[in-house]
Amino acid sequence: MIERIRTSVALAAVAIGLAAPSLRAQTITSPYRFVETSQSLGVYAGYAKTGMGALSLGPQSAPIFGVRYGLRVSGPFSAEADVSLLSSTRMVWDTIPSDTALRNVGEADLRMLTALAALRFDVTGPRTWHGLQPYITLGGGLGFDLAPDAPAEESVAEDVRFDLGTRFVALAGGGIEAHFFGRVTARADARTLLWKLNTPDPFLLGEPGLYRPADEWTQNVLITGHLAFRF
Repeated sequence: MIERIRTSVALAAVAIGLAAPSLRAQTITSPYRFVETSQSLGVYAGYAKTGMGALSLGPQSAPIFGVRYGLRVSGPFSAEADVSLLSSTRMVWDTIPSDTALRNVGEADLRMLTALAALRFDVTGPRTWHGLQPYITLGGGLGFDLAPDAPAEESVAEDVRFDLGTRFVALAGGGIEAHFFGRVTARADARTLLWKLNTPDPFLLGEPGLYRPADEWTQNVLITGHLAFRF
């Protein structure tokens, strides 16, 4: 009896051993991996293709740099906040007496600081697909011009000077984040920022039929690369 039990156990062990490779061969490896961390902090840099407006009052295209913080709120949604600096120049315009034309009298520095908040939606949810995580973002904030008065404006009357001042900024965009380096991620995104330019009143006193907008929204496209540490 005992000998029969031993034989049965031995045969069962051999059967399990022979079946194991077959079972391993049937294992399906998922391309999805959960992102265990919920926060990130990083820096980014890129280029802003700006919209200068109908009268070329806005900033010219230039590099942009920033810092961004992210916090997962729930499931595929994260809240993001970032601060960026666009260091650029703008044209300085003056009116011509007894004429409807404008003349360019030089350039002025424009250092636009933006403080933005956005809601990020991860297309694959709180997980990656083959290490990649595509997303879209939507949000807004404020923009400020930090540059001092330009020497080129000294000969321009106060009411003719353009001032970017403080502006509401709307944003929409998307990108993809790569999770290949442990807690360090790399990310590339494209964003559209919209802000309004207000035209100085003397610029509007042109001949009938000459279109000069009192204000206009301009589209500014940002292409950036981002490195972040997740924790």
